[in-house]
Amino acid sequence: MCSQYFALAAVIATTINALPNHVKRDVWDPNGNIKLTFSSATTMLGDVKIDDIFASVGDACHTTGLCDTNDITFPGWWQADGTGGTMGPITVTVGPSGSYPTWIRNGLLDSLKAAVVAGAKCGDSTNIQPCVSGDETCTGPVKTVAYQCEVPAFWGIDYQDPNAADAAPPSIAINVNQALDDGDSVCSDMLSGIGAIAGAIDGGAGAGALFSLLSLTCN
Repeated sequence: MCSQYFALAAVIATTINALPNHVKRDVWDPNGNIKLTFSSATTMLGDVKIDDIFASVGDACHTTGLCDTNDITFPGWWQADGTGGTMGPITVTVGPSGSYPTWIRNGLLDSLKAAVVAGAKCGDSTNIQPCVSGDETCTGPVKTVAYQCEVPAFWGIDYQDPNAADAAPPSIAINVNQALDDGDSVCSDMLSGIGAIAGAIDGGAGAGALFSLLSLTCN
């Protein structure tokens, strides 16, 4: 069984500001207040839905300003495109943590989800398994079509309060311990299409005029 491990953790300002030299960053609006950070490494969610991940994280991260730290697991299915490609069950495990002012909880979760959904590479994957030599029971290749998502291996968001510039910002992040692909295609494409990400933050996260994208970073 393939296994992927996700851990939610708070990201403090010093972590984001001390990124290595290969970081790619694009400032969208210098007056914005939301910083997004995604990894260059990518991973496969398979058919585990982003909506389901955030629904469970929302249940674990309470309006009191703290998240339960118990692991949450999601069974799923991953398959590679093409003939004879790898396929099989996966388990996605999410471990939430974090702290934030009560008033900003919904905005952080909604904005991060909107950005991830806007940037994820999702679509139907077609896997064809040919007959194995010597298997007389095989009547022909088996074709399986499944909806799959590929995402950055790290998702992070923090809110930059102009009235509290010296304080550690409220933040939520998802850290993936096992990436299946070390390429940077997803996050690089998100940088190229930063306007769509900004639109998701500004207009699609239910935050109204409160949130606007300041920058997006590929780490």
